[in-house]
Amino acid sequence: MIPCCSALSSVCSLSCPAAPWLTKLANAVLTGRLQDRQAELARDAVDNLERLGPTFIKLGQIMSIRPDVLPPPVLAQLSKLQDRIAPFSTAEARRMVEKELGAPINEMFVEFSERPIAAASLAQVYRARLRSTGQEVAVKVQRPGALSTISKDLYVMRRGVGVYEQLVKRFTAQTTDYQQLLSTFAEGLYTEMDFRIEVRMIWFSIAGVSLLCVANVCKLIDSSTEVAYGPKTTDYQ
Repeated sequence: MIPCCSALSSVCSLSCPAAPWLTKLANAVLTGRLQDRQAELARDAVDNLERLGPTFIKLGQIMSIRPDVLPPPVLAQLSKLQDRIAPFSTAEARRMVEKELGAPINEMFVEFSERPIAAASLAQVYRARLRSTGQEVAVKVQRPGALSTISKDLYVMRRGVGVYEQLVKRFTAQTTDYQQLLSTFAEGLYTEMDFRIEVRMIWFSIAGVSLLCVANVCKLIDSSTEVAYGPKTTDYQ
């Protein structure tokens, strides 16, 4: 159970950044300038989602691949959330790797990139080379505190969805189960944070990838001598 004071703190941290953006959005709608201000509002939304943390960044990522729902200017801004999130410090990442693997970085890797090659909602990735074999690997490090932050966010969202559902059922004929939608979203988040599942999926679906996952699991896939690179989902039209 999440303490009341912690939940209230989460509510404040979620509502404060969103209030100015919602005011801008309402103004654009009321003045008939929503079409003209799409890109501006989307940029502000991306900034707010980053400040709100991993749960909301993930929501933005999901929406960034929905051209059936959002117009191109908005999708272009939301796509920045896929791999261009502000990273946490490499010093912290190195400490996490050393703690998980039980040895200093220099004993395990002959190379370890100074900066992440990608940073997203739940983790960031470094390029490294194993000292033992010379194999190039990707080292994925989960964001510090991601699990507790996401758990608090989902608690607040579930309470909010409960209130919203009551209002919807009272004043409309909608029958959408928003709690189930949130549960599906939450299940996906927790699944993505378990790197053991990712390792198993790579074993079964992407032959020839070298990946070392840390921050809740340490596993090496030894089927290649190179890190594999590929297109983003948004590269496909």
